[in-house]
Amino acid sequence: MGGQGQKYWNPFIETLPREKLALIQIKNFRKIFSYAKKHSALYREKHQGISPEDIRTIEDIRRIPLIDKEDLRRAQARKEPFLFGELLGVPVEEVSTFRQTSGTTGTPVYVPESWESWQWRIEVWCHILWMAGFRETDRVFIPFGYNVYVAFWEGHYAAEKLGCTVIPGGALDTKGRLNKIQELRATALLNTPTYGLHMAETARSLGLSPREMGIKRMVCAGEPLPDATRKRLEESWNAEVYDHIGGTEPCAWGAMCEERKGLHIMEPYFLVEILDMETLSREVEEGELGVAVVTPLGRRSFPLIRFNTKDVVRKGKVDCACGRTSMMIQGM
Repeated sequence: MGGQGQKYWNPFIETLPREKLALIQIKNFRKIFSYAKKHSALYREKHQGISPEDIRTIEDIRRIPLIDKEDLRRAQARKEPFLFGELLGVPVEEVSTFRQTSGTTGTPVYVPESWESWQWRIEVWCHILWMAGFRETDRVFIPFGYNVYVAFWEGHYAAEKLGCTVIPGGALDTKGRLNKIQELRATALLNTPTYGLHMAETARSLGLSPREMGIKRMVCAGEPLPDATRKRLEESWNAEVYDHIGGTEPCAWGAMCEERKGLHIMEPYFLVEILDMETLSREVEEGELGVAVVTPLGRRSFPLIRFNTKDVVRKGKVDCACGRTSMMIQGM
């Protein structure tokens, strides 16, 4: 996929007509629903009486119960197999990668990834980085130790898949990272918004100008990125700064394109419903606030069926100047 001079990472799926996208999403929802019910104890219990053959339209999908983080915690607490409990969707011997949530709102959720599911996540991130202008000639500096948290691991492997040169900077302090950015002439950064601002402030305190360090683009993860903060980062680094939205459980499901006027939902990899905040039963209209309910459609090791992210977003348009046909949101 991709290639120098190519606008889209995957031109076919990124420009599909809306009606074809919808058909793919419903077909793949039916597949992952059937798979989850067969292979995950959580869904066998939760979806009793619902057959995959009953799912033909988005209205049929709306009749399927939502799940949230508390459901995931209960499905893992003191349940077998160890660590992953009733959430595991593949034999435990197929699990190749461990991640977990931060635990800031309660007990962490342990997330198993098979090789297949991890590669699916990486492909989604390839779209995110390509939309942000990352290309084979970029040297991507990641100023973090990744630990058991997911975002920078995804960014690292996706950048490699794009053909970028990836520079992990986890073992360095901020001064060491700034020196390494200069030494290796890094052109792109993956970081949290607050650390991007901190690096710029530290550079200035050392008599350096972050605007002249050669960084051309930055993708932020791990924290909300208000538009005012994004513009501060762009001014500080003289670089294009891109946001994305996601989480350890539902994966990265939305991201900015080169227009930087909202976030594209990563269709058809996900089915994302923006539901009214009172009843969680009605898709909101364009411009209206709603709650994002996310179903990853190609991830089998940790299936999520209609996951209530609790993220409140504003439903956007479907006519971005970039030419992509995916639905958009206008921030959180």
